[in-house]
Amino acid sequence: MFKASRNRLEGSIPPSLLQNYIWYIHLDGNLLSGTIPSSEQGMYDLEELILHDNELTGQIIPLNGGRTARKQTYHDNYIRGTLDPAICLALNDIPLAYHLTADCNKYVECECCTECYNGKIVTTRPSLSPIPSQRPSIIPTKSPRPSFIACPTPPPKKDSKSSPSSC
Repeated sequence: MFKASRNRLEGSIPPSLLQNYIWYIHLDGNLLSGTIPSSEQGMYDLEELILHDNELTGQIIPLNGGRTARKQTYHDNYIRGTLDPAICLALNDIPLAYHLTADCNKYVECECCTECYNGKIVTTRPSLSPIPSQRPSIIPTKSPRPSFIACPTPPPKKDSKSSPSSC
């Protein structure tokens, strides 16, 4: 299980996350951007892929999860285009009920979605925060160090009779 929902994570989804032996991937409610990576391995153990309410983009939602991902949420992102038809074929073969969401009221073509949403309106810069510079980042940054003024000459010793130095 990989669950990092509502942590205001930024960046793209690393393809290495989409691997076998992970059953649940919950990344909803973050600030993730870029396209949804496609898994080359098939991800046959995946049961839930929860990616709604991010800033994901792209023209197509790829098939991830093989035939076992019964819950997939892609709504409230900036995805425009189509759902991979293989997703609907795989879900129709599942004998149990499934849950699939996308922004299919306006932006995503989906013939097998169980819920459709309106999606986010694209602005000049997609953002969930009113001031982008104040968003937390998972990218390490260097904090500014205080600047010190070096003395041109070493300070005099205490037993010296010269006047005290400002350094």
